[in-house]
Amino acid sequence: MRFLAAGAFLAIDQPPPCPSYVLNTALSYLSRFDMRDGQRHVQTLTVALLNELAAAGVRAMTSRDPAWYRASFCIASTRAQAVADALRDRGVYARGRQVRVRISFQGYNGMDDANPAANALRAGLSV
Repeated sequence: MRFLAAGAFLAIDQPPPCPSYVLNTALSYLSRFDMRDGQRHVQTLTVALLNELAAAGVRAMTSRDPAWYRASFCIASTRAQAVADALRDRGVYARGRQVRVRISFQGYNGMDDANPAANALRAGLSV
């Protein structure tokens, strides 16, 4: 513990209050929504992407069973980082780690994001 001017003190083990206020406000806002609706939404987008890529012959690591995935879509690639970089160049945020490329849909994404993601992924895989 350190003492500051005017007898105030700063406890080293206490988190700063501002992030706690922000988190509390965000969680209060989100509590108004049924999270199952959000889960169904992103799973619908993931299935659309799975279908688009299956039609193009791209094999996904992501299961088609909704009990086994949430919002992420993964494919295997020995050039994962290069593919992720190519996707970002086409406006799709993706992460490339070791041999996996990961795309995640969020609540703000819509069906109009699934087709561009599929197109970018097909193009990125050919890089």
